[in-house]
Amino acid sequence: LFACARTRPELGQVFHDRMVRSGKAMWHALVGPFVESGELSEGDPEYLFQMVTGALLAQLLQRHVLKIEEEMDLPHFAEYVVDVALRGAQARAAARDDQELK
Repeated sequence: LFACARTRPELGQVFHDRMVRSGKAMWHALVGPFVESGELSEGDPEYLFQMVTGALLAQLLQRHVLKIEEEMDLPHFAEYVVDVALRGAQARAAARDDQELK
């Protein structure tokens, strides 16, 4: 699909509209409460979305395009990536808050 989108941009637009845009909407709904509570900064959800989807896309490309078979539990990997990304963003927000208090 990515290769086809270079010569047929309308395919890339369909992918973006159906997959990326809806994925971002779900992601922002998921992490929105963290922003509202101050655990995440306003810009963090977009960066986190890119980090998580990038890591998962890399795994999918390895498996299905490059045919690299690794013994990896994808659901566990996805949970791990989300957990590490959220913890890191929460730590950054806490450090920012500590700086603002000083």
